[in-house]
Amino acid sequence: MLDHPDQKKNHRGRWITFMVAVPLLSVIFGVYTGFLYATRPTPEKTLLAFCRAVQSGDDLQAYSQYSNAYQHTYPKQQSENDLSVDKVISCTYGAVMLSGNKATTRMRLVHASGVANTDTVNLSQEGGSNNEWKIESGIHLSTPLETVNAFCDAVRKGDYRAAHDQFIDGYQRDYPEQQFASDMVLDKVISCSHASIAVSGSSALTHLTLVHTSSMTNNDLVTLSQDGNDVWKIESGIHLSTPLETVNAFCNAIQNGDYQMAYTQLSENFQKTVSKREFVSAFAQSKMTTCSHNSLTISGTSATAMLKLVSAFSPEYSDVVILVQDSNNDWKIEDVRLLP
Repeated sequence: MLDHPDQKKNHRGRWITFMVAVPLLSVIFGVYTGFLYATRPTPEKTLLAFCRAVQSGDDLQAYSQYSNAYQHTYPKQQSENDLSVDKVISCTYGAVMLSGNKATTRMRLVHASGVANTDTVNLSQEGGSNNEWKIESGIHLSTPLETVNAFCDAVRKGDYRAAHDQFIDGYQRDYPEQQFASDMVLDKVISCSHASIAVSGSSALTHLTLVHTSSMTNNDLVTLSQDGNDVWKIESGIHLSTPLETVNAFCNAIQNGDYQMAYTQLSENFQKTVSKREFVSAFAQSKMTTCSHNSLTISGTSATAMLKLVSAFSPEYSDVVILVQDSNNDWKIEDVRLLP
């Protein structure tokens, strides 16, 4: 049976509509899929945003790529300071390994000083309405330059705890915070500067120059290394000893009756001429009530000062104190000469 002409037209119209609709739906579906991909959070987008931010100096945008938990352990002010001290000039990352809502990659940060950090960076999805990927650990912005600058800034400001925090764990144990702060107070640092830093793998060294209120200058070869968290720390080399600090420490110990501490201010040569027991016994019997000194005269690795001592049982008498630097560059009392 032949189709009616009107039926043929209807069939033809439906075929035409179908042939037009299918490609159009494909285009719409493709656009929608592309839109979903473009707006869907991915670890790569977070990493790219972080790299662009640190290279352009947008510290706030870089910090916003950290997870809430990471931000709590890494304060914004500290992050901004780390980024400003030794700026990042290159930021790259490798392939991203996905495992559920976790991701890992290797990131390389190159700083203006030439130091490079290669870190294993971990990301996770925080959930919420946007389900965004955030960096949850692994970013290390620490460099030798940043550590030395932080130390210098702290000692100039008199923030001795912050300065001591720049020491590696072993050095902190060898040079306790209380002793460090005491040394700093006795002859304060008014200037702190350093030469260029030489870096080799996980170690670095530089020359540090400290100028004290007494005008005494310490020129130290300071070594740095990375701790277990890949943070650069000062490993050795800080010498805060000055003639003024030694004489002050000696007088403070005498006045406080801490004669053993006073004995430690004597040089090895001086200690060979008088034992600790003899020294402590002599001062304990004399019961010194006052110890003071005038300005020091410094010449190279030696110095002199006039020391005045007052005993509870005898009148004031004066001594010429001679100080020298020992093999560790520490100033010690080498000799005491009683004036006639």
